[in-house]
Amino acid sequence: MSYNQLGVILSLRQEIKKLELSYEDYSTVLFSLFSGNQGRNLGKEIFDILKRREEKKEVLEFYSIPISEFVSTNLYEECCRLTRVIYDEKLWELIIKQLSSITKHEPDKPYDFVDFAETIVNSYIGEFEKIVD
Repeated sequence: MSYNQLGVILSLRQEIKKLELSYEDYSTVLFSLFSGNQGRNLGKEIFDILKRREEKKEVLEFYSIPISEFVSTNLYEECCRLTRVIYDEKLWELIIKQLSSITKHEPDKPYDFVDFAETIVNSYIGEFEKIVD
């Protein structure tokens, strides 16, 4: 697993110093996912890892992530936390709010939020359909 793929989670953990993510942290989560989506198409890769976390559990548990001096987690637990956030309606409300303020879409340009939103929607729309059924 490359550092670029892990960088999304590591940068998120540099910002949020408590173990569990709260609604107040969702904008930070969204920014980390958006930032990690830039460049080498990492966004799709990180979403694939999140969706296949059970298959990769043993490898993901190997990577320890310190939260504070006395608390640490691992990459598998972080993938589970991020997945819960992605499945939460509150995150999607933030995405919609951000999309509604965009006046110009520049496809395939770095830091285009519309492209990021399309990536996350395409990555998870099938998952949401399974939940509804």
